[in-house]
Amino acid sequence: MLLVQTTHLPQKNGGSVWFDLANTNEVDGFGRNQPITMALQCGYLFEATRMVLPGDAPTNNFDFMATLPHCPRKAFQDEIERNTGLRAHAEQLNTNVLLLRVRDRGAPGLKPAVGDRGFRLTWGDGIYRATNSPISDLRAFLETSLLKRPVIDDTKLTNLYNIDIKWEFHQEKALDQVLLDQLGLVLVQTNMPIEMLVVEKVK
Repeated sequence: MLLVQTTHLPQKNGGSVWFDLANTNEVDGFGRNQPITMALQCGYLFEATRMVLPGDAPTNNFDFMATLPHCPRKAFQDEIERNTGLRAHAEQLNTNVLLLRVRDRGAPGLKPAVGDRGFRLTWGDGIYRATNSPISDLRAFLETSLLKRPVIDDTKLTNLYNIDIKWEFHQEKALDQVLLDQLGLVLVQTNMPIEMLVVEKVK
């Protein structure tokens, strides 16, 4: 099935399941009662934090599905356009970002994982725990789940790490202090060109 439609289940909890086919031109998954940014994310492989939406973008939620065998990503993009009037393209734009950088390489909580097997990742309100995890996972968590703005990994750290941090939820300054004290990392505000998804309403 291939569809994008205004949700038929507005009273139901929303959710989505998508397979990671980033290195192909195919898409596979579905979503229920989700904002249009989620369908765009699945169709164009951009996080909502890196989208520029038109002022008249839909504010209601959608159900969407792309479960055809070897479903072309363009076919899903065309379905989004057919049912929402939205088409998108990637473009380099100057925008406000946060650079994740190393301030103290000897921080107690930033030690490479040694002898650990498997991969685990848990997060919640004021909690982030990871085992055998790259710094890129922490960057993605900070951007998409917490800060809701682009975060660029400028640490140049390539090891896998065990990380266990807690902070007072909804307190960004408390998070900044925990990142510095425990992981030796800082978030530096700047403005720079990055690739963004420009979403337009087509006629």
